[in-house]
Amino acid sequence: MDALLDEAGVNPNAPEDGMTGAWNLDVMLKSGSAHIERDMEQILAGHGFQSEDAAGEDYIRSGVNWGYTGAQLASGLDVQVVAAIAAVLLLILFTGYLIIYNVFQISVTNDIRFYGLLKTIGTTGRQLRRIIRYQALALSLAGIPVGLLLGWLVGAGLTPAVIGQLNGVTIAPAWYQAVPVSYRPGRPAALFQR
Repeated sequence: MDALLDEAGVNPNAPEDGMTGAWNLDVMLKSGSAHIERDMEQILAGHGFQSEDAAGEDYIRSGVNWGYTGAQLASGLDVQVVAAIAAVLLLILFTGYLIIYNVFQISVTNDIRFYGLLKTIGTTGRQLRRIIRYQALALSLAGIPVGLLLGWLVGAGLTPAVIGQLNGVTIAPAWYQAVPVSYRPGRPAALFQR
Protein backbone atom coordinates (compact mmCIF):
# COMPACT_ATOMS: atom_id res chain seq x y z
CA MET A 1 0.00 0.00 0.00
CA ASP A 2 2.83 2.41 0.85
CA ALA A 3 4.41 1.76 -2.57
CA LEU A 4 1.14 2.72 -4.30
CA LEU A 5 0.81 5.88 -2.21
CA ASP A 6 4.46 6.83 -2.96
CA GLU A 7 3.95 6.20 -6.67
CA ALA A 8 0.79 8.36 -6.67
CA GLY A 9 2.58 11.05 -4.65
CA VAL A 10 0.05 10.98 -1.83
CA ASN A 11 0.96 11.33 1.82
CA PRO A 12 -2.10 10.37 3.90
CA ASN A 13 -0.61 12.02 6.99
CA ALA A 14 -0.25 15.41 5.27
CA PRO A 15 -2.64 15.62 2.32
CA GLU A 16 -2.38 18.72 0.17
CA ASP A 17 -6.01 18.65 -0.91
CA GLY A 18 -7.37 18.49 2.64
CA MET A 19 -9.52 15.47 1.79
CA THR A 20 -7.12 12.63 0.98
CA GLY A 21 -7.13 10.18 3.84
CA ALA A 22 -10.14 11.90 5.40
CA TRP A 23 -13.55 10.44 6.16
CA ASN A 24 -16.77 12.31 5.61
CA LEU A 25 -19.75 11.46 7.77
CA ASP A 26 -23.25 12.86 7.43
CA VAL A 27 -25.23 12.88 10.66
CA MET A 28 -29.00 13.15 10.84
CA LEU A 29 -30.30 14.07 14.30
CA LYS A 30 -33.66 12.90 15.61
CA SER A 31 -33.87 16.03 17.75
CA GLY A 32 -34.44 18.18 14.66
CA SER A 33 -32.54 21.16 13.37
CA ALA A 34 -33.00 23.67 16.18
CA HIS A 35 -29.56 23.26 17.83
CA ILE A 36 -27.45 21.20 15.42
CA GLU A 37 -24.07 22.69 16.31
CA ARG A 38 -24.61 22.34 20.06
CA ASP A 39 -25.87 18.76 19.64
CA MET A 40 -22.83 17.82 17.52
CA GLU A 41 -20.47 19.25 20.15
CA GLN A 42 -22.19 17.13 22.80
CA ILE A 43 -21.96 14.00 20.63
CA LEU A 44 -18.25 14.57 19.95
CA ALA A 45 -17.50 15.25 23.62
CA GLY A 46 -19.48 12.18 24.65
CA HIS A 47 -17.26 9.99 22.45
CA GLY A 48 -13.97 11.62 23.48
CA PHE A 49 -13.50 13.99 20.54
CA GLN A 50 -13.41 17.77 20.13
CA SER A 51 -13.67 20.24 17.24
CA GLU A 52 -11.86 23.32 18.63
CA ASP A 53 -8.13 22.44 18.58
CA ALA A 54 -7.06 21.23 15.13
CA ALA A 55 -3.62 20.23 16.45
CA GLY A 56 -5.10 17.88 19.05
CA GLU A 57 -5.17 14.14 18.48
CA ASP A 58 -8.85 13.86 19.24
CA TYR A 59 -9.79 16.59 16.76
CA ILE A 60 -12.68 16.09 14.35
CA ARG A 61 -13.64 18.88 12.01
CA SER A 62 -17.39 19.39 12.02
CA GLY A 63 -19.73 21.87 10.43
CA VAL A 64 -23.40 22.48 9.89
CA ASN A 65 -24.86 22.54 6.41
CA TRP A 66 -25.77 26.17 5.68
CA GLY A 67 -29.24 25.07 4.61
CA TYR A 68 -30.04 24.23 8.22
CA THR A 69 -28.74 27.44 9.76
CA GLY A 70 -32.01 29.23 8.98
CA ALA A 71 -33.79 26.85 11.32
CA GLN A 72 -31.48 28.06 14.09
CA LEU A 73 -32.37 31.71 13.51
CA ALA A 74 -35.31 31.67 15.91
CA SER A 75 -33.16 30.44 18.79
CA GLY A 76 -30.68 33.31 18.37
CA LEU A 77 -33.13 36.21 18.09
CA ASP A 78 -33.31 38.79 20.79
CA VAL A 79 -35.73 41.66 21.31
CA GLN A 80 -33.48 44.22 19.64
CA VAL A 81 -33.13 42.18 16.44
CA VAL A 82 -36.89 41.57 16.26
CA ALA A 83 -37.55 45.29 16.88
CA ALA A 84 -35.07 46.29 14.16
CA ILE A 85 -36.63 43.87 11.64
CA ALA A 86 -40.13 45.10 12.54
CA ALA A 87 -39.04 48.74 12.20
CA VAL A 88 -37.54 48.13 8.74
CA LEU A 89 -40.67 46.26 7.61
CA LEU A 90 -42.92 49.07 8.87
CA LEU A 91 -40.74 51.62 7.08
CA ILE A 92 -41.00 49.65 3.83
CA LEU A 93 -44.79 49.29 4.17
CA PHE A 94 -45.27 52.98 5.01
CA THR A 95 -43.05 54.07 2.12
CA GLY A 96 -44.96 51.82 -0.27
CA TYR A 97 -48.26 53.22 1.02
CA LEU A 98 -47.07 56.79 0.43
CA ILE A 99 -45.84 56.02 -3.08
CA ILE A 100 -49.10 54.36 -4.09
CA TYR A 101 -51.19 57.09 -2.50
CA ASN A 102 -49.16 59.86 -4.18
CA VAL A 103 -49.46 58.20 -7.60
CA PHE A 104 -53.22 58.12 -7.12
CA GLN A 105 -53.23 61.75 -5.91
CA ILE A 106 -51.27 62.82 -9.00
CA SER A 107 -53.68 60.91 -11.25
CA VAL A 108 -56.66 62.72 -9.74
CA THR A 109 -54.89 66.09 -9.79
CA ASN A 110 -54.09 65.69 -13.50
CA ASP A 111 -57.83 65.50 -14.19
CA ILE A 112 -58.63 68.71 -12.27
CA ARG A 113 -60.02 70.48 -15.36
CA PHE A 114 -62.27 67.52 -16.14
CA TYR A 115 -63.65 67.54 -12.58
CA GLY A 116 -64.08 71.32 -12.77
CA LEU A 117 -66.12 70.95 -15.95
CA LEU A 118 -68.25 68.27 -14.32
CA LYS A 119 -68.80 70.54 -11.31
CA THR A 120 -69.74 73.40 -13.63
CA ILE A 121 -72.45 71.39 -15.37
CA GLY A 122 -73.97 70.43 -12.03
CA THR A 123 -72.31 67.25 -10.84
CA THR A 124 -72.81 66.80 -7.11
CA GLY A 125 -70.05 66.03 -4.63
CA ARG A 126 -71.43 62.55 -4.19
CA GLN A 127 -71.26 61.93 -7.93
CA LEU A 128 -67.68 63.23 -8.05
CA ARG A 129 -66.70 60.87 -5.21
CA ARG A 130 -68.24 57.98 -7.12
CA ILE A 131 -66.34 58.93 -10.31
CA ILE A 132 -63.07 59.16 -8.37
CA ARG A 133 -63.78 55.86 -6.61
CA TYR A 134 -64.34 54.20 -10.00
CA GLN A 135 -61.12 55.76 -11.24
CA ALA A 136 -59.31 54.32 -8.20
CA LEU A 137 -60.84 50.91 -8.90
CA ALA A 138 -59.81 51.08 -12.57
CA LEU A 139 -56.24 52.08 -11.64
CA SER A 140 -56.10 49.25 -9.10
CA LEU A 141 -57.48 46.65 -11.50
CA ALA A 142 -54.94 47.68 -14.13
CA GLY A 143 -51.94 48.39 -11.90
CA ILE A 144 -52.02 45.61 -9.31
CA PRO A 145 -51.85 42.64 -11.74
CA VAL A 146 -49.20 44.37 -13.86
CA GLY A 147 -47.20 45.27 -10.73
CA LEU A 148 -47.45 41.74 -9.35
CA LEU A 149 -46.37 40.25 -12.67
CA LEU A 150 -43.44 42.66 -13.12
CA GLY A 151 -42.41 42.24 -9.48
CA TRP A 152 -42.49 38.48 -9.83
CA LEU A 153 -40.46 38.55 -13.06
CA VAL A 154 -37.84 40.88 -11.57
CA GLY A 155 -37.71 38.79 -8.41
CA ALA A 156 -37.37 35.59 -10.42
CA GLY A 157 -34.54 37.12 -12.40
CA LEU A 158 -32.63 38.58 -9.46
CA THR A 159 -33.24 36.08 -6.71
CA PRO A 160 -33.81 32.56 -8.02
CA ALA A 161 -32.82 31.04 -4.69
CA VAL A 162 -35.56 32.94 -2.87
CA ILE A 163 -38.15 32.21 -5.53
CA GLY A 164 -37.25 28.51 -5.26
CA GLN A 165 -38.29 28.59 -1.60
CA LEU A 166 -41.72 30.09 -2.35
CA ASN A 167 -44.72 28.04 -3.35
CA GLY A 168 -45.97 30.75 -5.69
CA VAL A 169 -47.11 34.34 -5.71
CA THR A 170 -49.44 35.16 -2.84
CA ILE A 171 -52.41 37.52 -2.88
CA ALA A 172 -51.02 39.53 0.06
CA PRO A 173 -49.22 42.09 -2.18
CA ALA A 174 -52.49 42.81 -3.98
CA TRP A 175 -54.22 43.61 -0.69
CA TYR A 176 -51.28 45.76 0.34
CA GLN A 177 -51.52 47.77 -2.87
CA ALA A 178 -55.30 48.07 -2.84
CA VAL A 179 -55.51 49.49 0.70
CA PRO A 180 -54.17 53.03 -0.01
CA VAL A 181 -56.45 53.45 -3.02
CA SER A 182 -59.59 52.11 -1.36
CA TYR A 183 -58.96 53.65 2.05
CA ARG A 184 -58.59 57.31 1.06
CA PRO A 185 -60.06 58.00 -2.38
CA GLY A 186 -62.32 60.59 -0.74
CA ARG A 187 -59.37 62.85 0.12
CA PRO A 188 -58.61 63.81 -3.51
CA ALA A 189 -62.35 64.01 -4.17
CA ALA A 190 -62.75 66.52 -1.34
CA LEU A 191 -60.53 68.93 -3.26
CA PHE A 192 -63.15 69.25 -5.99
CA GLN A 193 -66.28 69.47 -3.88
CA ARG A 194 -65.72 73.09 -2.92
